[in-house]
Amino acid sequence: MKRFPTLFLVLSIVFLLAACEAPNPRVPADVDDYIGTYYETVVAAFQKAGFTNVETAVVNDLTSTSAMDDGAVGRIQINDTDSFSAGDEFPFDTKILITYHIIKKINAPVPSSSIQEKTGEELRAAFVEVGFTSVSFEEVYDLDPDTLTKEYKNDVSINGKTSFTKTEDIPFDADVSIICHYPYTKHTVQMHIDFIGNLIFSKYNVALALDGTAQGTLDHGMDGDFTFGVKEGEHTFTFSDVDSASTKGEVTLDVTCDIDASYKISCYSDHVAVTPIFVDYKNPLAENETKVMGTASGYWGDNYEDVVAAFAELGFTNIKTVPLYDIYWGITPAGATEDVTISGSSSFKRGDIFLKDSEVVITYHLSYEDDPNYQPSAENTENTGNIDSTESEVPSKTSEPPVGDVKSVSYSTNDLETAKKGNSGIFSYKRSGSNYDIYWIIDFDGGYVYYFLEGESNSSCDRVKIESGDLNSNVLITYHAGSDTWTEALNFKWKNQPDILIHQDADAYPTEYHTTDLDDALALRGSKTIIDY
Repeated sequence: MKRFPTLFLVLSIVFLLAACEAPNPRVPADVDDYIGTYYETVVAAFQKAGFTNVETAVVNDLTSTSAMDDGAVGRIQINDTDSFSAGDEFPFDTKILITYHIIKKINAPVPSSSIQEKTGEELRAAFVEVGFTSVSFEEVYDLDPDTLTKEYKNDVSINGKTSFTKTEDIPFDADVSIICHYPYTKHTVQMHIDFIGNLIFSKYNVALALDGTAQGTLDHGMDGDFTFGVKEGEHTFTFSDVDSASTKGEVTLDVTCDIDASYKISCYSDHVAVTPIFVDYKNPLAENETKVMGTASGYWGDNYEDVVAAFAELGFTNIKTVPLYDIYWGITPAGATEDVTISGSSSFKRGDIFLKDSEVVITYHLSYEDDPNYQPSAENTENTGNIDSTESEVPSKTSEPPVGDVKSVSYSTNDLETAKKGNSGIFSYKRSGSNYDIYWIIDFDGGYVYYFLEGESNSSCDRVKIESGDLNSNVLITYHAGSDTWTEALNFKWKNQPDILIHQDADAYPTEYHTTDLDDALALRGSKTIIDY
């Protein structure tokens, strides 16, 4: 019975010795199989094989563009040598050193939740200071100053991520983008709209939009004034039928400063015509520059001395005056301005900039008797020397031209005396505009009135039959456009004075036109396509 404990002890010692003589662990694979593999995978493989002394060494030498992956094994050493093969046996506690390569990691200097506490430049400096090497910084002016509660707004992203903490590891060469938004400078655009209304057709209200955003509505035929605050750059103003957005017209303004602008709009069945009257940019002028504040037509009829003073006040230094000795009846005031040109053109408008020494020519009216070359006829000469004392005196400035004098005029086929009757021959008148000129030709010989625009590629001419009247009363014409008809009138502004023509539209709204060379007007008409109404 006492043999069993002794037997048990012997067996235990045998098993213990057998355990102490267990085989050594083997290298799980050739070294080349692990080069380039993620280091934690290699560590786990050696530990699973039974090795208990596995160490790692890290080398911070990778970048985001390196061919080797972040954390990839570059070398494996066993007992300080890399000369081994798969299946080689080593003691359990043999030193295994696994060297791997990584991209250097650093932390953001501030979390994303705090980026508004620094300026954009301060953020850029902070990221550079902690070691980030790919930091882009941009300042943009795109914030509406009217909606800001702070003077700037920062946007920061790291490799495209906008949310990050101060403790997470980030590659040192991650793409850090810092954009600091500032309020843009607002320029003021003051805009006046001259709405030309229709009597019957295309009589719709017009919606105004700025860059696609509604700004207001203009009732048909009613003028309007608008004020816009916009940032620098091109902006599109759209005028459209309130019930049909496709029926529209547009104008684009390149806003670089404050602007005063004025436009005329007219409604048609398929579009809204938008015509600039003036665009006045409020940019500072150079020392040798000046700016006009009106059009030539705005000076018509003013005393020429007042016009000279007005242009001198604007800074023009080369002002010339040219008298027209063409007042015969005393209706036109002596000294009344006929036309103004700057550098040879009367098409200037408010906001146009000229050099101060540009030639300004002001043409004005005087009595024919003031003409230094005027010679009264013999029967109107005073009794002097060998002239008979029974001859008439020189006519006064309010009398008719001397008998026997026939004065031709450039604006009519008539001489002056016949033209005053306003009932025969052909007359031509013009109104100068900033972008186009408007012409009327009244042809009593042919029985028609012609109306056309010259400029902005206008290629047609209206021809309307004279119904009745003369220019000292009213020449009546009636337009026939399908079932739509309307009557307009033409007449001298002053009786027996052909200098100025008045056109009254269907609403009896008067517009002034001045005489123009008939040959020029007929030549322009010859280039147009005649449309009968």
